[in-house]
Amino acid sequence: MAISDEDIVRLCQTSPNLTDTTVNRIFPVPPVYVLAENVVVKIGYLGAAHAPEAAAMTLVRQQTSIPVPEMYRFFVHGSKSYLVMEYVHGETLDHCWDDLTSWEKIQVSVVLRDYVKQMRRIRTPQIDKQIPGPITDDLSRPVRCELPALGECRAGPFFSYAELRDWMNGRLRVSQQMRKYRYTGQAFDDSESLVFTHGDLFLRNIILGNDQRLWLIDFGYAGVYPRWFEVYGMLERTLIYPQPKLWTWTRKFAAGPYDEQERYIYACQYAMTTGSITPDPGPEELEQELSSLGL
Repeated sequence: MAISDEDIVRLCQTSPNLTDTTVNRIFPVPPVYVLAENVVVKIGYLGAAHAPEAAAMTLVRQQTSIPVPEMYRFFVHGSKSYLVMEYVHGETLDHCWDDLTSWEKIQVSVVLRDYVKQMRRIRTPQIDKQIPGPITDDLSRPVRCELPALGECRAGPFFSYAELRDWMNGRLRVSQQMRKYRYTGQAFDDSESLVFTHGDLFLRNIILGNDQRLWLIDFGYAGVYPRWFEVYGMLERTLIYPQPKLWTWTRKFAAGPYDEQERYIYACQYAMTTGSITPDPGPEELEQELSSLGL
């Protein structure tokens, strides 16, 4: 804490990078540099865009008993942000999951279920007013959303739950228009309130610490979202989509069995990737097109 921001920037240039660059992921992982035995720095490339992550980590440490790295400093230098935090020693679950016994995996699942419940009990003015998006104190200026459940889109900002619902339903219409099919599943589910969501609770963001505790890291996609966004965020999203043994059961046990809601997200994904800039045709135009195709 005694060194300057400029010194931290300089040290990052010569420090080892913890990020696994051998996996070809759809969503790139920011570099994390080891500055000292107990200090790492996570780099963001969009200026203050990582400020909501720092706020999310602070909330979890203040309002839950979940082990989360202590944040030492957050600052912006040039076009990059620097999140300086505690280095948690241990193994991420993506490296040790296959070595765990079935009983140990069940124990991990029970702990994760408790963590998800605790995060869903977090309270902030943003949650009370049901404003979706990354964590912010300025409710008059919501932050644009970026997380796996929204595909490759940076969506919003949204000033209400209804705006998020309407945008996603619009993406569903685009998917149907582009792929020429009629979706018959459940529509956007807004029957439950928005809650604090980690958003990317996959194995690589969970550390089995040397202290035998289960730590959560990487709150870069955290924010206020529907509960069912969490279970989708627990999917692996490499280009070949491998799902480790028992993980499908674990994520549904921990975050909820939202099968129909996941189907809805899958149906929207085409319009959040290939068709991300295609405008919403609206319900009437879509109905005319699908009817003309005999669908």
